[in-house]
Amino acid sequence: MSAVSAKENLTPLMKQYEDLKAQYLEEILLFRLGDFYEIFSDDAKKAAPILEVALTQRQGVPMCGVPHHAVARYMAKLLKKRLRVAVAEQMEDPALAKGIVKRQVVRVISPGTLLEDALLQAQNNNFLVAVSIENKPSQAAYRAGLAALDISTGQFFATEMEDDAQFSRLANEIALINPAEIIAEGDIPATVAPEIPVRLLKDIAGDLTDLAALASRPLARQAAHLAAAYARKMNPGAASMFEAPQWLDASQTLSLDRVTLENLEILRNKESDSTDNTLLEFLDQTVTAMGGRLLKQWLLRPLKNIDGITARHDAVEDLVRNSSLRTEARECLKGALDMERILARAQSGQANPRDVLGLKNSLEKVQALSGLLRGASALLHQKAIEIPDFQSFIVHLASAISEDPPIRLENTGAIRDGFNAALDEKRSASREGKNWMAALEARVKEATKISTLKISYTSVFGYYYEVSKSHVSKVPPEWHRKQTLVNAERFIDNELKDLEQKILGAEEQALRMERALFREILESISERASHIRQAARAAAELDCLLALAETADMKSLARPQMDETAVLELEGAWHPVVKDKIAAGMFVPNDCSLSPEGDQIIILTGPNMSGKSTYLRQTALAVLMAQAGSFVPAKKARIGIVDAILTRIGSGDRLAQGESTFMVEMKETAKILREATGRSLVILDEVGRGTSTYDGISIAWAVLEHLNRAPKPKVLFATHYFELTHLASELDGVKNFNVQAQERNDTVVFMHKIVPGPADRSYGIHVAKIAGMPGPVVERAKKILARLENEHDSLLKSRKSVQQELAL
Repeated sequence: MSAVSAKENLTPLMKQYEDLKAQYLEEILLFRLGDFYEIFSDDAKKAAPILEVALTQRQGVPMCGVPHHAVARYMAKLLKKRLRVAVAEQMEDPALAKGIVKRQVVRVISPGTLLEDALLQAQNNNFLVAVSIENKPSQAAYRAGLAALDISTGQFFATEMEDDAQFSRLANEIALINPAEIIAEGDIPATVAPEIPVRLLKDIAGDLTDLAALASRPLARQAAHLAAAYARKMNPGAASMFEAPQWLDASQTLSLDRVTLENLEILRNKESDSTDNTLLEFLDQTVTAMGGRLLKQWLLRPLKNIDGITARHDAVEDLVRNSSLRTEARECLKGALDMERILARAQSGQANPRDVLGLKNSLEKVQALSGLLRGASALLHQKAIEIPDFQSFIVHLASAISEDPPIRLENTGAIRDGFNAALDEKRSASREGKNWMAALEARVKEATKISTLKISYTSVFGYYYEVSKSHVSKVPPEWHRKQTLVNAERFIDNELKDLEQKILGAEEQALRMERALFREILESISERASHIRQAARAAAELDCLLALAETADMKSLARPQMDETAVLELEGAWHPVVKDKIAAGMFVPNDCSLSPEGDQIIILTGPNMSGKSTYLRQTALAVLMAQAGSFVPAKKARIGIVDAILTRIGSGDRLAQGESTFMVEMKETAKILREATGRSLVILDEVGRGTSTYDGISIAWAVLEHLNRAPKPKVLFATHYFELTHLASELDGVKNFNVQAQERNDTVVFMHKIVPGPADRSYGIHVAKIAGMPGPVVERAKKILARLENEHDSLLKSRKSVQQELAL
C-alpha cells in the first residue's frame, strides 16, 4: 500500500496527528486527547521506555500516554535524554467543537527554552547560548559572537571576543554562563563545551526589532538574532518574553576562568559537585530565588569599577550598622515568589491562578521594601526608587483572584466573587438552581391552584411543568405543551425556559467565563512586563546586598579599603569555608602583602598538610569577595583593583581529550603566562611536579623568572622544590615564606603560620606515617632520604668548586 493510500485510510484523528508530526520530525510529539497527552508510532516506541509507561496499540498503531496534570515530570525524562518535545494542544472546547477538535503545536520544549517551574532550578538561570564565528583569512585566529538568553527570566545579553584556534575564551565564557543548550551556525570544537552537545542551525528566520545596543557589533548581533529566532521558533509566544539584548562588556569585570572557578570552589564543590563547602554556600543568605540567581552572577563577574564596588560596600556597611533595618527589610522579602518566572509564564499563557496570587503578594512585599529603604545609602535608595508603584494594580489583582484559588483552571473558584456580575450569576445558578426550581414550583402551584403540579427534568426535554389530566383546564394559556402522556401533560413557559438556560450547564459556563477572565488578567500582567521585571531585578539586588550584610555581620567580616593601586594587603586573613568547618578557635589567620614594587612574588614552602593551599585560596577568595561587593574574611584589608585571578592548583587529567595530568598542568600554566597583567593575581601550586625532578625544577624556575619580568603580576607560588628558594637572592621582588612546623618526639606539628624565610624540609615521610603507611616502609624511606640528601649535598659542593675554578 502506498503512503498516500495509507494516509487516506487513517481515521480523522490520526490524519490530524500525522499532519502535525510531519512538521516536527525531530521532536517527540505530545498530542492532547482530553486528560492525556498521547504519543504514537515511532515516537511511542522511543518514548515509552524512557517514560517508563506501557506501550500499547490502537488499530495497529503503537501508542503510549501520560496524564496532562503530571506532564512536567515526564517531560523532564525526555529532556534528560537530550530530546526535544513538541506539544500539540486542543485549540477549542471539545464540548463546543463541530467534528474533530482543532489541535495545534503551541510550543517545542528544548533544554534551553524551558518555562515550566517543575523543570527549572529556582536558584539557577536556564540559559540558551547562541554562537556565531568568523575566521580571519590566513590566520589561526577567530572572532566569536556569543548571546545568552534565559526566556524564563527575560535576561538577554551578548558579547564578542578575539579567540585562538582552540576557542579558549569562548569556552571560558560558556563555562561562566553554564548554559542548558547551545546552538551555532557553524562547527565549533567539542572541547568548547564537552558536556553539552552543540545543535547546528541554518537559515533561522525571524527579526529582532531592537538591536540598538549591538549596532556596531555584527557577530554579537548575529548571535542574538540566532538565539531570539530559535526561542520564538520553539515557543511562538516568546516574542514578548525577553528584553532587547544588552551588550556585555567583559572589560568591566574581573576575569575568572573555569579552572579558577573549580580550584577556588566558588559555586561547586569539586568532590560532591554540590554547593556544600563553597564560597556561594558561605555567602548566600538571600531569601528569594531572584536574589539567589543574581548573587551567583556577582560572584562569577566581580566588578573592576571602583565606584561600583564602593557603592556596594557602602550599602553593606549601612545594613551592617543598622541591624533593625536589615532585619525588617529581609522580613519584607521573605515569601516573595519568583516574579521574573511568574511573569514569563503569564506572558506565555502558562501561569496558573496561584501564580497570579503569588505575584500579587510579591508585589506587595517589594512595594513595602521600596518604602523602607528610601533614604538609606545611595545604592539602597537608588534600587528602592527603581521599584515602580503597583498599588492600583495590586488592588485590581486582589479584587480579581480568590484568596485560596485552585492550582489549575479545571474547577471554578479562581476568580473572586463580586469581580464580575455575569460570572456571579452563573455561579449562583450552579449553586442555587435546585432552590430556584423549588421556589418557582411553589409559586406556580399557588398561582394556578394546581396542587399536583411539579417541575421535573429529563435530558431529552429539559425542565417542564407536569400537570395531571384532571387539572389541564387550569393551565395558563401562555404555557406551551411539550409532551403528552397517558395520565399527564408536560408544559413550559418563558419563565421556566429562562431559568432552565441559567441552570443547565451553569458550572461549565462559569468555568468558561473564568478562563476568559483569567486570560484577561494574564494580559494585564503582560502589559506591565517591563515594570514587573524592573521591580524584580531591583528586589534581587537589594536581596543580595541584604544577604552580604547578613553574612558580614554573622561572620565578622571586614570592609576592605579599595583603591586603584596594585597593592594587596591582608591582615589576619582566613579561609571563609575552612574556618567555618573546623572547631572554633582552631583556624590560624595569616597576613599577606603583595605589590609590584615590594613583594611581587612569594615563594611558599612547607610541609604537606600544613596549609599552603588554604593560604593561597583564601587570598584569592578575599580579592574576589571584595570586588563582588562583599566584606572580606580578614581583620583588615587593602585591595588594589585586580583584573584577573589566574590559578593553577591540584592535579587532574582530561583523558577523553587525550591530555595527561602533566599536559593539563602545562596548558593551564601557559595560559596564565599569556594572560597575566600587572593587575592580575596569580596563584600557582606545585608547578612542574608532574614530570621528572630536574625537568620540573627547570620549568618552575623559568616560570618564576618570566613572572618576575614586566608586567609583574602579583604571585603566590607554593612549591616543594627547595632549589627555587635561591631565586629570592637573585631576583628583585621575590621573597621566601614558609609554613611553620615543629618536630616533637619524631612527630611533626603543623603550626599553620606563614613566616618569612624558606622551609628547611618537607616532612613528607612524617605525613606518610600519619596517613598510616606501614612502619617498615616509613623506616626504609628515612634511610633512602638520608642517602639521597648526602648525594645531593656532595653534588652541590662539587658544582660549587667547579664554578670557583671557572671563575679563576
